[in-house]
Amino acid sequence: MKNTKEKILQKALDLFVIKGYSGSSIRDIAKEVGIRESGIYNHFSSKQAILEAIIEKLSSGPVAKVILTDDLLDKITEPEIFIRDFARKIFEFWQTENERALIKLILSEQFHAIGEVEISLNSYLEEYLNITKMIFTELIKHKLFKKGNAGIFAESFIGFLFLLRLKYLDFPSNKEVLKKIDEHSKIFWESVKK
Repeated sequence: MKNTKEKILQKALDLFVIKGYSGSSIRDIAKEVGIRESGIYNHFSSKQAILEAIIEKLSSGPVAKVILTDDLLDKITEPEIFIRDFARKIFEFWQTENERALIKLILSEQFHAIGEVEISLNSYLEEYLNITKMIFTELIKHKLFKKGNAGIFAESFIGFLFLLRLKYLDFPSNKEVLKKIDEHSKIFWESVKK
């Protein structure tokens, strides 16, 4: 069973996704958690503090650790297979309930100033792009990719995957999505192979 602080974060995230940050109140959150409003203040000083904790918790996840498994990294000497499996791993990670909720929150709140909390697609995608750029830089260095701008390669690779993520945000991954991921990976490989 989750502790009260975790319940507050989860219920607040659910409400922020459904009603938006501005449309959700401390009272709403307390009601969803099943506690009094004063119980919220035992854990957080404000609604903004709750949002900050949600963003910190969800955006500080071990993306590289979850996606770049030993099994995946073992395939790096076979770049075509690595690219396909890397794309699938990223999409699989984006399929988790919390990631889908975070993306919905970002989409609904990214243009609203909420104190000093930065909610933007740029900050969300930055870690994915940095990881991908680092990998592609090494593949170029080891002559497994043709010479080129690893940052542009990363943006091209991640961009299509994120577009798919948005298109199928409310739907689970299926064979059609996996087929598109595999086709994207193949086309991408053809464009960067040495």
